[in-house]
Amino acid sequence: MKFFLALLGHTMFVCLVALLLAVAGCAIPSEPPRPPGVVQVRLQKDGFQLLRNGKTLCVVHPKLPNVEKWKLVRNDTAIIIKSRSDPYGPAAIELFDVDTGELKESAMTYSIAGGQPSWARGFEDWGTSVN
Repeated sequence: MKFFLALLGHTMFVCLVALLLAVAGCAIPSEPPRPPGVVQVRLQKDGFQLLRNGKTLCVVHPKLPNVEKWKLVRNDTAIIIKSRSDPYGPAAIELFDVDTGELKESAMTYSIAGGQPSWARGFEDWGTSVN
């Protein structure tokens, strides 16, 4: 009987904690925090090598071969790369996750309108965006 009461008390405690977290708006993080350190970017022949503290995280490959501009964003957790196939052709703008190299979003410069998508601001081709 003591064991049953102890188990019941523990179960009620766990349920109470879960209820308090939900009501108070607290959330348990689903992902561990990103490790501290400086993100380094190395341009390679076929892509970008992304490193943290000297250790390679991933290599990302832009859609088009000629990289025109890149920038670390979102507290160095993502990188935006603008590339094009030739100097007068349309450019691709891509947002990659720094830790995994996963392509999160992409857009062509001619499809950027009114500052949207917001993550691509500053990477437009001036005079060629749709308004």
